[in-house]
Amino acid sequence: MALYTNDQLAFQWTADEFDFEDTRYLNAHIDYPARQRYGSWFHRCFTLPGDFLSNYTRTESMGAIPLDPSIPVKITLKVSDAFANTKTLQFWALQDSKSTETFISPPYLFLFPFDQENHLDMDGLSLTIPVGTLYESVQMQYLVSVDSSSDLHSPMHHLHDEHTPVHKNFNIRIKPTHLPPHLRSKAVIANCNSGRPDNCGGAWQGEWLSTKIRSFGDYCIMADTIAPRISPVNFTRDMRRKPSISFKIMDNFAVAGLADNLIYRGTIDGKWVLFEYDKKRNRITYKFDERVGKGEHTIKIVARDDRGNEGVFEGKFIK
Repeated sequence: MALYTNDQLAFQWTADEFDFEDTRYLNAHIDYPARQRYGSWFHRCFTLPGDFLSNYTRTESMGAIPLDPSIPVKITLKVSDAFANTKTLQFWALQDSKSTETFISPPYLFLFPFDQENHLDMDGLSLTIPVGTLYESVQMQYLVSVDSSSDLHSPMHHLHDEHTPVHKNFNIRIKPTHLPPHLRSKAVIANCNSGRPDNCGGAWQGEWLSTKIRSFGDYCIMADTIAPRISPVNFTRDMRRKPSISFKIMDNFAVAGLADNLIYRGTIDGKWVLFEYDKKRNRITYKFDERVGKGEHTIKIVARDDRGNEGVFEGKFIK
């Protein structure tokens, strides 16, 4: 994909190959809010200052196009596939000299430059955002609200906008307000952007619960006291004609940040067997082999979440 202004190359992006460590920069290359809201893929024809994707051709403007109210600018966009088939779009652009519209920045509390480390220290919240985390300077908006729900153990901290991409993890610390002592070991920092909260983990630093996150949004302290649920998918008393056995494992929290994924272990007649995990369907499956002979067998599945809550399933079957 190449963009020309008055037949001079202003921007070029080539997708022949990607370095693995560069792939997350694609969040800066696309229109990230449109992707998050609508699932649409729009390519930028300019680069953000903190976007260091190696697939760009370095040009003087990197896609920035100065416009003039009296002199039209010729703009040419060319897109080619792997077989050199090319589609070209060409048009002319002028600055609208009659427009009286003025861009007004929405209100914000703090300015976070993209090229330096940023800190936010509020009553009950602390952030440390290292250099290289932001793709462009952020006009940071912050709001705190109190929720009377019994499962929230801190105010809800609204950090900017979840549709603003960030490149790497940054530190967050939250101080609880009404956390019973017996729940201290079960406390996590939760991201509440979607319907089911994400467990982002958490380790205590004095009176603060600390972890790392990789998105803005709504955060608070919650307690995870519920064990994972283990439900049979392909399991009956009589398994003589079945080639495999499978179970679905679900937890009340999704996992993000530094939280550990679910850990599971399956045994038949007290001996470990290999269950394969299908993350998309939250399903574990064991294909019967020579270790399971004819007769009655006992199966046991144990699943443990990030806070040590264990779910157990036990049953008998005939093979």
